[in-house]
Amino acid sequence: MSITIHPSMLSDERRNDPRRRAEMAVLDQLTASDYQGTAIYEWSAGHGAQEIDVPIWIRDMGRYALQVKGGTYIIRDYNWFLTLPDGTLEKKPSPVFRTWDGAMTMRRAVEDVIGFQVYIIPVLVLPDMDPDPHVTALAAQKNVHVVWRGEDLMTRLAEIATREVVRHPPTQAHIENEVHAIDVRETVGAGYAGAQGSPGTRGARRSPPDGPGQRHDCDQQLWPSDHMRRHGRRYGCGSGVYDAVVAEQPASPRAVRHGAIRHGAGGRKPGAV
Repeated sequence: MSITIHPSMLSDERRNDPRRRAEMAVLDQLTASDYQGTAIYEWSAGHGAQEIDVPIWIRDMGRYALQVKGGTYIIRDYNWFLTLPDGTLEKKPSPVFRTWDGAMTMRRAVEDVIGFQVYIIPVLVLPDMDPDPHVTALAAQKNVHVVWRGEDLMTRLAEIATREVVRHPPTQAHIENEVHAIDVRETVGAGYAGAQGSPGTRGARRSPPDGPGQRHDCDQQLWPSDHMRRHGRRYGCGSGVYDAVVAEQPASPRAVRHGAIRHGAGGRKPGAV
């Protein structure tokens, strides 16, 4: 068992980029773990939305939004500064707020598609810093958990899930459903193919399965697993309709109000058939 990373292949240029050193170390820990689940590297809900470094679904444990920040930060008058190699300070946006905002963005993206409420745990990874009481206090205000230098990532994620008392940890079916819902990229060659929000290549140009209620909205239709087909999951292409009817849990009031449909350019309005 291990955690599957999307995209499954990274170019040497991206992997060897010194600016991505901390993120690559996190991905290596995930792939080497004994847990089962899925992680996405660099996910965003769309142009201008907060990016999440590594969203993670761990089977029977929890859902996490990880922000990974290498280097040493200091806080002065509630402003965050990154210490540069020459000792100077560069002002940066608050990693704590970005972590919390990313988790909320991920939660909305998942709920708008699958139609029931999920709990995303925000986690800030600071692999080059020892515990700092000022960072800890600011993180506690947003219920953001911090992983410090020397701490084992997977052990901490398990501890956090226990502390948060996750009532509905994701099953394998949930993971498939949610990952397919918000991420349709697949890696080929350098970087990854399919910019965020585009159809990508997973399942591209497959004919839709026959049966009532199925529709083929565009040339590159993305069809999920057989499990989702049996339970009526329907996914449109890139900027079109994403429609999911989830049998495992009742729909949230928000999903009922909006018809559990996320529509974009060319998509149908909620309630359209």
